[in-house]
Amino acid sequence: MWIIEAEGDILKGKSRILFPGTYIVGRNVSDDSSHIQVISKSISKRHARFTILTPSEKDYFTGGPCEFEVKDLDTKFGTKVNEKVVGQNGDSYKEKDLKIQLGKCPFTINAYWRSMCIQFDNPEMLSQWASNLNLLGIPTGLRDSDATTHFVMNRQAGSSITVGTMYAFLKKTVIIDDSYLQYLSTVKESVIEDASLMPDALECFKNIIKNNDQFPSSPEDCINSLEGFSCAMLNTSSESHHLLELLGLRISTFMSLGDIDKELISKTDFVVLNNAVYDSEKISFPEGIFCLTIEQLWKIIIERNSRELISKEIERLKYATASNSTPQKIIQPQRHIQKNIVDDLFSVKKPLPCSPKSKRVKTLENLSIMDFVQPKQMFGKEPEGYLSNQSNNGSAQNKKSGDNSEKTKNSLKSSSKKSANTGSGQGKTKVEYVSYNSVDKGNSSPFKPLELNVVGEKKANAEVDSLPSENVQESEDDKAFEENRRLRNLGSVEYIRIMSSEKSNANSRHTSKYYSGRKNFKKFQKKASQKAPLQAFLSLSEHKKTEVFDQDDTDLEPVPRLMSKVESIPAGASSDKSGKSSISKKSSNSFKELSPKTNNDEDDEFNDLKFHF
Repeated sequence: MWIIEAEGDILKGKSRILFPGTYIVGRNVSDDSSHIQVISKSISKRHARFTILTPSEKDYFTGGPCEFEVKDLDTKFGTKVNEKVVGQNGDSYKEKDLKIQLGKCPFTINAYWRSMCIQFDNPEMLSQWASNLNLLGIPTGLRDSDATTHFVMNRQAGSSITVGTMYAFLKKTVIIDDSYLQYLSTVKESVIEDASLMPDALECFKNIIKNNDQFPSSPEDCINSLEGFSCAMLNTSSESHHLLELLGLRISTFMSLGDIDKELISKTDFVVLNNAVYDSEKISFPEGIFCLTIEQLWKIIIERNSRELISKEIERLKYATASNSTPQKIIQPQRHIQKNIVDDLFSVKKPLPCSPKSKRVKTLENLSIMDFVQPKQMFGKEPEGYLSNQSNNGSAQNKKSGDNSEKTKNSLKSSSKKSANTGSGQGKTKVEYVSYNSVDKGNSSPFKPLELNVVGEKKANAEVDSLPSENVQESEDDKAFEENRRLRNLGSVEYIRIMSSEKSNANSRHTSKYYSGRKNFKKFQKKASQKAPLQAFLSLSEHKKTEVFDQDDTDLEPVPRLMSKVESIPAGASSDKSGKSSISKKSSNSFKELSPKTNNDEDDEFNDLKFHF
């Protein structure tokens, strides 16, 4: 703002503040907001006109004065500024000191610029006070500049000290609040005649420091208080950088979170972060690095022993890191190891899942025979009656399924004994499924391993699908259900037991030329002569050679090309919806017709053991 004063008594011995506006200077005018009276008979009644322009945005950063325009009002002796005559149209001046001589007046008027640039910490407060302060000739802004003389602190309830306030305190800027601005606007009329009535901002600053415990006692106690320490910081604010420089720190900056140089940070004593970017989940620093925000650092600075506090914290973190450090586990890449597929399939130690892509986890309590007979289909709808037991069923459902499975087991055991007795007497060919109950109930595995049961052996937990009575008539619904019930090739192994009558055992020597090369042929032949009718297990390769079953390629997809799929139940077998299969007399005759076609027309009593994948 511009202030004028003069030697002698031409201005009544007072200094006056010139706010932006127009003033008429003469000996016959009154002193008010638009006139300046000069007591001298050597000047005209209306001698000159002074005009003060409002400050510009550039003036806030330069601290330069507002334009001072002087125009002579056609006087006899004219007007001089800095010993130069003012032109007829007037002249404007940007100097900070002006010496104005009016006509033949023996005294000069001295005009000088008092710089006052106010910085705001809050944009809302800036928009509220900017226009009023500009009318007083005071430039305002948000950014720090070398010309800033006053800093308006935000004193809202619950607000903490900001980085701008810290920096303003350390560089000895006068800190004020909105109460000072209100008082400044009310004394405008009174300070026109006497500039000494201008409110003192230092008194306001002292009151703020005295009543606020977030400030140190003086800026001198904080400047260079951390000299000798080094820190790293994110280069987001110039005020933060200047603040740390005033504290005496050696600063290493990184431009962004992705540009963090851990080797550079490991050489520093601590890391300083702004609150705006502080996020422990996004920023990861090496162990033993002391990280803190600027607000936390300022709280340490307030204490008189700030150097000792920081040194102790750094030593504590380094000691904790050295004592608790454990080598990080290096994750080795998994190498592909070839496994013996046969051992994985037939080993009792490694249970097989129901299907290769199945993610269902079944407990032993929810496990039933139907789960193995009818696995979930990969494509199409599930067959009716299929039990899909999930692992998250309630205890009531588990109990109910357990009771049903017990009833099914008892019925299967009784029917199995009857079918075995009738089959051996009448010479029927019987098909049985492999028992899946070889896993103990205490086993924690959700899948049961597959196991072969030799006919004639008695096991405590054996489960065999029984053959229903021959009087059951096959209906169209049963045939449709049977077609949907048959196993699809989802990667599990299926065993079908082929038993022949004692009469057909006599002809086994004629068919030995097809199976004598098998390793287990003599073993099964020996067991069959002692305990039960002869059994044979035909592999997939032998099945292709003998052409026992017709290949149906329509049902092979999406089965892997290295495997093949055959029907789980021979033609002629019927089943009801409870999962029980039966073979009539007609089916036994048709089953014998499936023997290999040779010149001797020999029967194939051994049928096949089919491997499904």
